[in-house]
Amino acid sequence: MLSLPFPAGRSANKIVHLPAAGPIAVDCDVLTDGDAERKIVVLTAAPGTEDETRFQLAVGSGVHHPARD
Repeated sequence: MLSLPFPAGRSANKIVHLPAAGPIAVDCDVLTDGDAERKIVVLTAAPGTEDETRFQLAVGSGVHHPARD
């Protein structure tokens, strides 16, 4: 499971380090239900960038445990 420290209902830019793909700059959005009991973290990389290519590689390889800065 991916665990990144940021408050719910927020957006942030992060660098995640993945063994299979290296460092990837991502945009992180945290979505919550009405009671904030559940959180969904959405990670995206800017379209057309090397980060997007590395992110797609990481997702396709099944990497789920990034190291944090």
